[in-house]
Amino acid sequence: MGVEKKLLFGVDDSDFSRQALAEIGNLQKKSPNFKITIFHGASDSNFSFMTRMLKLSPDELEKHRQLWSLEEKNILKKAEETLSESGFDSKRVTTFFEQGCNDPSESMMKLASSQGFETVAVARWGEKTLSRQIMGSVSCRLANMANIPAVWIMDPRVRSHDVLVTLVGA
Repeated sequence: MGVEKKLLFGVDDSDFSRQALAEIGNLQKKSPNFKITIFHGASDSNFSFMTRMLKLSPDELEKHRQLWSLEEKNILKKAEETLSESGFDSKRVTTFFEQGCNDPSESMMKLASSQGFETVAVARWGEKTLSRQIMGSVSCRLANMANIPAVWIMDPRVRSHDVLVTLVGA
């Protein structure tokens, strides 16, 4: 039995994120000691404007909040399914959902240090849309904040089997 290796992978609700996760699953499906925790941080949505505009009662507002939370949690379910479809053993997958997450990179780093993750990963986005720039800022912040051995910024559009590994031993 080899040494257990743990990866913390941050996801959002994009196909791109799930593609990157599938690539990880494909690469590691035959590594029995490799475990993946999928992380999703959902910011608290501000419903005050919607409440005033639609004149919602407190009960109606609470129903909307619960639906929103369910949708956010479904992101993790889709990610789990993606890993399973890639052939990665579902028994080696756990999930972590953080409600009220305003900074996914900071939340991921706290979780990584508290639970002993050696590697943290996210999907790298392009630069065409606002949402892609936000995700890009998460990957940039992770790379800058990390003081763990490895940060993977995945780009599933690259189909090469060549890997460039950069080490900084400052």
